[in-house]
Amino acid sequence: MTNLTIESNPKNTTVLLNSSLTLLCVTNANPPAVYHLYLNETYISNSSSGVFNITFEGDGVYTCVPLNVFGTGSNDTLNFVVVVPPCAEISNKTSVAALGESLNFTCTASGKPKPRIAWTKVGSSEVISHALQVTVNVSRPGTEDNMIQYQCTASNGVGTPAIATVNVTVQFSPEKVTIVEGNKLLLTCNASGEPEPSISWTRIGSSNVLSVSPSLTIVNVSRPGTADSMIQYQCTASNGVDPAVITNPGIETFNMKSGEIVSFLCLGDGNPTPTITWTMRDGVIDWKSVNDPRNVTFVVKAYSSGWYLCTVENKMNAAFKWFRLVVNDAKFSLKLTVTNRDCNNNLQETLQQLPSKVGDVLEKDVSELKAIEVKSYKCGSLTVYFSLEFSRNVDINEVLSVLNNAAVPGVKSFGDFSVDPESIRVIPDDEIPSELPTGTNKEPTDIKTCVCSCKDVLLGSIIGVLLLIIFIFIIYVVWLHKRETARKPRTNEDDGGVYDNEFALKELEPSCPDSSHFIQPHSEYMDLRQASADKTTMPTVSQIGDYAPLHPSTRLWEVPRDHVTIDKIVGKGAFGQVAKGKVVELRGRPGLTTVAIKMLKSNASESDKRDLMKELETMKQLKPHPHVIKLLGCVMESVIQFLEVFLLSLRWSYGVVLYEIFTIGGSPYPRMDGKKIANLLQQGYRMPKPQHVDDKLYEIMMKCWQDDPKRRPTFIDLRNQLKGMETSHKRLINMRMYDNKLYGNIEDLVE
Repeated sequence: MTNLTIESNPKNTTVLLNSSLTLLCVTNANPPAVYHLYLNETYISNSSSGVFNITFEGDGVYTCVPLNVFGTGSNDTLNFVVVVPPCAEISNKTSVAALGESLNFTCTASGKPKPRIAWTKVGSSEVISHALQVTVNVSRPGTEDNMIQYQCTASNGVGTPAIATVNVTVQFSPEKVTIVEGNKLLLTCNASGEPEPSISWTRIGSSNVLSVSPSLTIVNVSRPGTADSMIQYQCTASNGVDPAVITNPGIETFNMKSGEIVSFLCLGDGNPTPTITWTMRDGVIDWKSVNDPRNVTFVVKAYSSGWYLCTVENKMNAAFKWFRLVVNDAKFSLKLTVTNRDCNNNLQETLQQLPSKVGDVLEKDVSELKAIEVKSYKCGSLTVYFSLEFSRNVDINEVLSVLNNAAVPGVKSFGDFSVDPESIRVIPDDEIPSELPTGTNKEPTDIKTCVCSCKDVLLGSIIGVLLLIIFIFIIYVVWLHKRETARKPRTNEDDGGVYDNEFALKELEPSCPDSSHFIQPHSEYMDLRQASADKTTMPTVSQIGDYAPLHPSTRLWEVPRDHVTIDKIVGKGAFGQVAKGKVVELRGRPGLTTVAIKMLKSNASESDKRDLMKELETMKQLKPHPHVIKLLGCVMESVIQFLEVFLLSLRWSYGVVLYEIFTIGGSPYPRMDGKKIANLLQQGYRMPKPQHVDDKLYEIMMKCWQDDPKRRPTFIDLRNQLKGMETSHKRLINMRMYDNKLYGNIEDLVE
């Protein structure tokens, strides 16, 4: 297994856009492996050291695959979610307004996750609005430059909140209080707040508090020591209120399975005490009943996957913290909306074809997809509710990402169906409509599409056939071995004479052939020809006698081929021929024995060979009879040679079996005249590669169809090659390219 190590980062992590990271791939291999790096299944680069420097430009899955001369090793993956710090901008950054005038400002904000907006007045923590647009009434600034600053703060929990500021210069008539030296002066300061603020009066240029009441009374106004004879007094209001803050900031990611328990902790502080609100997909989650809203715990469901936002807010401001929950499950419900279909046009066709389109999209990137079932639907823009089943737990976020990318306008991954990306969502089962729309009668539960991997099914069938052939071959070899071990050395324990009921074979063809001298009638034989000439002395008439019985349990009947000499052909039959010959060291007969030899013709068919074997088995069981020729022995060497030739031809046939399996029962040599196939094969013709079959599978077929039988792969080699393809997890069959017209049995798949 390849071990991937990322410095100071988990395997599933959240990273900033355009940030860099070092990725290290490690595996044990000899010779050393070269590492290939893929992003979302697209090749990026390779490295012999396994070190890659990555710059993150978007969400993705990085896969590291080790390779050496012996093949491809197991791979490992890293999942990254790219986040972007917030950015805020106000179109009109400066403005001039009269006191009491209303002004409108618009804040443009961006970031990932989507940032939250807060409008405030510089110098005040009170939030004016959370909307992108805000309207303010210009008040007197109370500053020397007569300027008010409003700021838009965009925050999403990534990095530092972005702040955009607009400067408003306030124009107003001057306000002056003129008083005669020595007179009494009364100043009043009106302040409000919750809690009620405290007041303090000071004189500009001095830190001495003149009063802590809303009113300041100067009993005797003295002349100031300034050129303009002006004195400035200042009123300060304070109530000890602090803005809300997150005390455990940062984005947190959780990888969970359905049924497990997850806990989110969001700690906030402020004065007054802030409230905590949880939202998901822009909807408020009702967790108010929890005793401690800062720490929420719940059971993970398939539809729980997504981003959660904790908002800590008081009258001063709001602070935010994000939680990302990645859920893994093998079966869950999902809905999507097809914008170019409704219930009035081809509804049944849509409900039948849409699951296949969804299956094609998912099978490309999520190969563990097992089945899709339409559970229900709604009319209007057609909303379809599915049940998805996988062969193992999968990342639901990954499934949603694949479907969302396929639903992007212009991609056409769903064929003629236009799917709204925003509508694709995992839902709880109780959100699936239990009743169909009025006027429709299509039962959605009847629509179930099996999307088991064609590669797994076909390779399983191929390996099963191969194992069956090997099993039969092993049984046959064991049978031959047992027969061989049961054989005993030939002995001369019998006397050299003839058995009871045995007689010597007369020469059926003398030097000057005369058919009138044949023992058998002339009609039983066809043309005679001499196969060999041997002047060995023939047995005398004294050897004539009755045949002895040849019982299979007491007498061995196999004769080595080199003990037999064929002299001449003495007759031919429908499927065989009879020759005169001699056998050395026949059972109980030292020396040479003249015999009649029955054998097949050189062009005998397989059925003829089987018939001869059956005849031999029958003759072994016959009791002695003066009018029945007795079986003295049989040469079995040709059977072994036949088996060797049979296995070589069987490898060719196995290539044809592969073709039939990969074409889902298609006929070999389609659209060809069967009478011409043999001649075409001798001329080098081979069936072309089906367009939906991978080159590696077709290469195995071509090896089975080698002209030289000895160059065809053994069944052990074939098994190992197919096993290797099965473990490589490569898509070998593309049924979308299947030629329905060329191969005749594709309808069997959809029955």
